[in-house]
Amino acid sequence: TPTGETVTTVGNLNEDQEGTPTFTNGFPDRTPLVPSSENPVKLIDPETGDPTDKTEIPALENGEPVGTYKINPETGKVTFTPNQDYAGTPDPAEVVLKDKNGTPAYGKYIPTVIPPKPTGDRVTTTDEVNKVQKGTPTFMNGNGTPQVPSAENPAKFIDPETGDPTDKTEIPALKDGEPVGTYQINPLTGEVTFTPKKDFVGTPDKVEVQILDKWKNPVRSEYQPTVTPKKPVKPNTVVPMKPADPVKPKLANTGVNGVLNISVIALLMAAVGTLAVATRRRETK
Repeated sequence: TPTGETVTTVGNLNEDQEGTPTFTNGFPDRTPLVPSSENPVKLIDPETGDPTDKTEIPALENGEPVGTYKINPETGKVTFTPNQDYAGTPDPAEVVLKDKNGTPAYGKYIPTVIPPKPTGDRVTTTDEVNKVQKGTPTFMNGNGTPQVPSAENPAKFIDPETGDPTDKTEIPALKDGEPVGTYQINPLTGEVTFTPKKDFVGTPDKVEVQILDKWKNPVRSEYQPTVTPKKPVKPNTVVPMKPADPVKPKLANTGVNGVLNISVIALLMAAVGTLAVATRRRETK
């Protein structure tokens, strides 16, 4: 009886993959069974379970199409084209080739699409002593799209004691193994609230938060608050004002200066007149 082999490949998101199942004749020769235009390789229709002359069929996972399989009948090469952003392993593509006696040999091709690695962005906050702080870690799918929590995909704390996700919405905030406050989470938004113990100052251990990415793979992020001492209030410094320059009073114009000037002129004129008369008298004598 001839036999067929199973071929597997692994590829990245949104990339075609190719595989060529091989066939071998039965005993006694056990030679390779090679397809040709006269003896083509055919796909097995997943709906009927029978060989089909179709060269393209849907690739299914859990009954849903996740891409397509195409075959080159003369070589047996199968090409898997995944749907946009599909990641996972679809049902195998089954192929059949008959030997010279018409006995069928069955092979399989199984591709796997690896999702890109998701990432989480660490968030930090800083505030004064005895103040509540809040932060919301963010998450990104490996294809660059944001992944946000929801009722179906809630954000969860990572229990510091077990290292596993927990449904608890409040856990202790620790520093050097001692509780210094509490962390609380809103599972629908991922917002974390840190409530420090009275008068605690410092940086507690970070808290980890987890959600699932688009492909149901876990992705984690962190939130870490820091509590600083209260800033001292500086007293107001009074700067003495420079004393103002004394104001010199301006005397009112009483007209005295004008009267004096007129008097002086009158005296001068009288003196000139007297001198002139005296001079004429001497000349007459």
